[in-house]
Amino acid sequence: MAVVLAHPEALQAEAFARILVGAGHRVVARVSRADAIEPLVARFTPDIVLVHNSLLGPDRSLLSRLVDAYGLTTAIMVCENLAESAVLDFIVAGARGFLSCNDTPADFLAALDFLTSGATVVSPGCNRLLTGGRHLRSRMDGATDLTVREAQVAALIARGFNNREIAGELAISDHTVKIHVGSILNKLNLRNRHQIAAYIATLSATGQASH
Repeated sequence: MAVVLAHPEALQAEAFARILVGAGHRVVARVSRADAIEPLVARFTPDIVLVHNSLLGPDRSLLSRLVDAYGLTTAIMVCENLAESAVLDFIVAGARGFLSCNDTPADFLAALDFLTSGATVVSPGCNRLLTGGRHLRSRMDGATDLTVREAQVAALIARGFNNREIAGELAISDHTVKIHVGSILNKLNLRNRHQIAAYIATLSATGQASH
């Protein structure tokens, strides 16, 4: 897997690059400045971009462009406390994962594997950063209103399934899946499937996901 690694600290970037290369991934570019990320992405067309949260700043437009213009899987590397409101801002902008710089190499690589399989991921280290947030939990109260079937559909969306795959997995029609997706969006006050996936990942991080 080809990776663009964006991190402002040279020593930490070197450590992450070694972990990635040791696991068989290719770090095609390393960058320490926000304005250099997009040109390198355009040049190397990586499979995934790992970017430190400090490089994105208050403006999420760079993240949105990486997702929309290049169709990239983009994960946020969280190496410091991240405001609860910023988590949802990143999700809305298109972030597919939150990987903590405090994870073990094994946890970091496992989270990366889930990302590449199409899932939305909150790694173990980020679980600790995101738990207990009053603002975040208040946005999640609607999840308890989901029916069992809606919760199953939402979980499969979080795993990267499309409507046809969900229909096959649950032995229901494509039309029924569309109805469930619409109901989930309405109940959770979300706008699209990507937000459903991120929402479920964040529920898992706070220990509220149903199994």
